[in-house]
Amino acid sequence: MKNKIISSIDIGTNTITLLVAKINQASIFPLYEKEFITSLGEGLSINKSIKKDAIDRCLKNLITCKNIIKKYNVEDEFCVATSALRQAKNKTEIIKKINDINIYPKIISGDEEANLIGTVIKNEFPLLCKNALVIDIGGGSTELIYFKNYKIKYKRSFEIGSVTLYEKIFCDPINQSNIESCLNYINNKFNDISINNKIDFLIGVGGTITSLSAIYNNIIPYDKQIIHKSKIPKKAFSLLDKKLLHNSVLDRVKIPVLEYKRALVIPAGYLIFSFLFKKFFFNEISVCEKGLKWGVVFNELR
Repeated sequence: MKNKIISSIDIGTNTITLLVAKINQASIFPLYEKEFITSLGEGLSINKSIKKDAIDRCLKNLITCKNIIKKYNVEDEFCVATSALRQAKNKTEIIKKINDINIYPKIISGDEEANLIGTVIKNEFPLLCKNALVIDIGGGSTELIYFKNYKIKYKRSFEIGSVTLYEKIFCDPINQSNIESCLNYINNKFNDISINNKIDFLIGVGGTITSLSAIYNNIIPYDKQIIHKSKIPKKAFSLLDKKLLHNSVLDRVKIPVLEYKRALVIPAGYLIFSFLFKKFFFNEISVCEKGLKWGVVFNELR
């Protein structure tokens, strides 16, 4: 394969992320990466449709992405959309509006999403894939992928994420009743995970987990290269509990790495993370900063 420049956009429930990269037969050379917090799924868990304000934010940021892509003379453009557009009753209307700015997203299933994340992990953490569980906490869904002897043996997408869970349960400021209700809801969602093997490694993907690493490891300003392959140990929970629970969004937004819309919903994502971490009795989690958009690009190397 000759060198070519491609782009990958991931339209998620909480964020839109863009990667522009040069690829050849064996390697990916990132040229540009950007994340936009759009909260596309805001109100979706209540209304089952995406609101006009959220659609407008999404389109504004996608126009920015398109202008960036043009500057790099991209040859092939890819765009995937996940949980918010999977669930929205008005997805057809939204896709048409996105098509009107010459971006053509593919709405992927939870299973496809898990496969793409699995591709990232196989490339970035090959040795850990002998026996590892991968957790990808998004705004509208959470994917679990279990590797045994370097092959995916279990994958499942759960309709629970930081945005949708926050909207279902939390008030501001957060109180103990919110936390207890949230943990009960999480337990019910994950009560039939069929992984019975002892797991050696835990790997985390997605904006919740990368933000938790930045907070715990004091990576300020946020630095993708330092966060990628960083670790969050079991002892981090006392600090993270203090910073993210029993407070208001105005308290959390004072944390330097949290924009307002991330600060709003991160308690819900954190409790999903905490529940799964403790359920499988891990001592630490390795953090993958390369998410779904990277999986799309890795697929092009095949």
